[in-house]
Amino acid sequence: MANLKKYVNKNTTVKALDEKVIVDFPRGYPGISGAGERCLRKRQFDHHFCAKGEINARTNRIFSVGHLFEEILREELLECGYKVWGDQTSMTLLDGRVSGHNDGFIEGIPEAPKTTHILEIKTMNDKAFKDVKKKGVLKSKPVYYTQMQLYMEAMKLDRALFISVNKNDCEYYVERVKKDKDHIREVLDKTIDVLDSDVLLFRISDKQTFFECGWCDYKENCHNKKPVEKTCRSWIGSKYVKGNTWDCFMKNKVLDRDDQIKACDHYSIMEMFDVRDWLY
Repeated sequence: MANLKKYVNKNTTVKALDEKVIVDFPRGYPGISGAGERCLRKRQFDHHFCAKGEINARTNRIFSVGHLFEEILREELLECGYKVWGDQTSMTLLDGRVSGHNDGFIEGIPEAPKTTHILEIKTMNDKAFKDVKKKGVLKSKPVYYTQMQLYMEAMKLDRALFISVNKNDCEYYVERVKKDKDHIREVLDKTIDVLDSDVLLFRISDKQTFFECGWCDYKENCHNKKPVEKTCRSWIGSKYVKGNTWDCFMKNKVLDRDDQIKACDHYSIMEMFDVRDWLY
């Protein structure tokens, strides 16, 4: 058998595998999965297409591995006698202004065999897994906790089942989550602020060196006054409707994604994104 190591330059191969980078605006609709994001300004920047983000090949592989683990876990749950269904069920809140897709539903949990639970599956590295196992999903991963709360609200259910998978050794952590109406109301109120506010909301930190700001796609806009992208979503004459739908007042038309990304000759930036008026 030929010795492939003799012919393959490992550095060149890795570079070829990793060189693909997707640069694009966010998916376009306010999602349930991101509703627990602590920085409301980041959510505003997302909503108004203020900058493009990058997804590299390695990140895509991480997502793909996560999907593989989800499929394995679903098969194991079915083999154990649980009823599992509804992968990627669409659901909305706030009259369609916020939407998402869950990992499915599950019945047959020993603690409540007849109760339908929202099923949420997350893969994690060893450090994150140990943290959620120690603290629980609310304290360790509040974004995931919020995601489940909104799924329960959308589907009129009172329980969720959170299952975390350690990607290092395939250990599972399982936790039942109860519906928290106060938390749901607080998150939805903040979401309305994000969607409707005509002023910039508070950012998570005034320090650019804060760890969550360090990997944010909008750190240059937020902290260094870099002008936002010139799109119809940051134009004063557009208005968000629901889902990924925006209206143009001047042309009296619904803007599709291509329209939203472009900016016509009538473009005038929303006041809250005009860095000349920023005091910080």
